[in-house]
Amino acid sequence: MIRLQVCNACKSTHYPERDICPSCWRDTLDWQQVSPLGRLTTSTVLHTSVKPEWADKLPLQLGLVKLDAGPNILTFLSASLNTGTLVTLTFNDGVFTAKETL
Repeated sequence: MIRLQVCNACKSTHYPERDICPSCWRDTLDWQQVSPLGRLTTSTVLHTSVKPEWADKLPLQLGLVKLDAGPNILTFLSASLNTGTLVTLTFNDGVFTAKETL
């Protein structure tokens, strides 16, 4: 499970963090456990970076995952994955990582 904001009024799930629910405009958002399952909708590989501290991590695989819970989340990919692949997200050290769900 991963923790995201869920509106207590309309039950919509949100990412990134917000002060007010963009669906119903109420301020009743709480952090709740949600399913980490989703599908990879697009991906790319970064080969260069303007930040020297990223040089040893390149090439870096990134993807956009549409969670079953609703939000789209930009994530690191643990491997080269095809669009449409079912993935599971984890959240460690402040970043999301997606791996193929077997």
